[in-house]
Amino acid sequence: MKRTYKITKLKTSAIRISMLSVLLILTGCTPHPGAGIWISPTDNDAHISKVSVFFEPTVKIFTSTSEQAIMQCGWWALDKKNIEMECVHLPETGVSEIYQLNVIEQDKAELVGQGKLIAALIRKKE
Repeated sequence: MKRTYKITKLKTSAIRISMLSVLLILTGCTPHPGAGIWISPTDNDAHISKVSVFFEPTVKIFTSTSEQAIMQCGWWALDKKNIEMECVHLPETGVSEIYQLNVIEQDKAELVGQGKLIAALIRKKE
């Protein structure tokens, strides 16, 4: 059963990477509006303080209680404003969770998990 799960997970990851590659080719490799450093200006129940979305496509999620990332994710575009992320807690536990980062305006976004708002975010000015 575990072996079948790993093979299915590998196939799913390969499909997502292929879809991302096609998307990058079609968009001319322009960064997704979700890429960047997002911070939470207010406290939230999950204590999420920062979400770093890199172009590679990787994401690191930080809390206000630690300088080290608590989660590492891979991401793919859902559409022109939203990304979905498959995240694992660090140190890697093998258990993954799915989140979305929804860009509302150029400098405002929401981190959503299981259909619930986790944190309201603003883009950090560079």
